[in-house]
Amino acid sequence: MKSHSTKIHYPLESLGLVHVERGQVRAERLEQRLEPAVPFPHRHDFYQVCWITAGQGWHEIDFKKHKLIPNRLFFMKPGQVHSWSLSPGTRGFVIEFSFESLSQAAQKSLGLSGLVPQLPDFLQIPKTKSEEFRILLQLMHKEFSEQKEHAQIILASLLHAFMVLILRESPVAYEPSHRTDRLEKFQELVEASFSKRLLSFSTMNVGEIGASLGFEDANYFTRFFTSQMKVSPNAYRKNRRDL
Repeated sequence: MKSHSTKIHYPLESLGLVHVERGQVRAERLEQRLEPAVPFPHRHDFYQVCWITAGQGWHEIDFKKHKLIPNRLFFMKPGQVHSWSLSPGTRGFVIEFSFESLSQAAQKSLGLSGLVPQLPDFLQIPKTKSEEFRILLQLMHKEFSEQKEHAQIILASLLHAFMVLILRESPVAYEPSHRTDRLEKFQELVEASFSKRLLSFSTMNVGEIGASLGFEDANYFTRFFTSQMKVSPNAYRKNRRDL
């Protein structure tokens, strides 16, 4: 039987249908990717995060098999050997990035050289927290798919927020050295979601704006916006139109 080596078969620049340069962020749907169909072990020279939303199967990382179940998040570090076996209909998101993909502030506050290598191969995200992950991943996928101007700047900010959520759920102690940086990144997330722009210049109602940004529940979007901006969406819109 022909054997396969575990060399780096898939550099970040060559994955998927959309070309990305080294140092950029890739965000795709798992079901639209060809690489998980590769049955033999291989490895990458970048970070790969996979969040399962539906389906089953297994994911082998460094020769340990882990079950695929909804809300399970896999975090692979550069050099780890892995392979997949997915059932039909398995869905989820795949995020890929290199150290250079993160801003200097993110690199310092997240401590990639220290904390991130200690992350376990997978985390089971509680259902009560899964909505936060879903919103961020949908925003990242939207930005990457549309490839609008400055998309990678927005993706880098969303990636920072996403990594903070992962570290919060991990057993690794997380005490960021720059709490102000973290707050600013979450404020950038709100800006990046275009909610303020839509409230200011569109005729969409609050529910429609929330839905366009991945919030299925209008009340959840209102609470999220209010917690970040210290004013409700309707009040923000009124203030802008009164200017």
